[in-house]
Amino acid sequence: MDSINNKKARIGVILFSVNLFSIVFLFEYVTHATAIFNWLMPILLLSLIVIFVMAFIKTGLWRFTHKNIDELDEREVALTAKASKTAY
Repeated sequence: MDSINNKKARIGVILFSVNLFSIVFLFEYVTHATAIFNWLMPILLLSLIVIFVMAFIKTGLWRFTHKNIDELDEREVALTAKASKTAY
């Protein structure tokens, strides 16, 4: 990934994470009977889908992280191994 796509991917992942956290927070701490839940939840869900497409599909991040291990070069294997160690 070039520098511009790298920055877009980073920003997209951050926005996606914040949006996902907001959805979970809203769902857990705001009752379903409140008006804020009724109008904010659909907006957050729709924006989650849009951010997912922009951050993961258009930047190629999704394709990179879901490749078969046989299709990766040495650098990509090392990067994937490091990311997996960090994640787990």
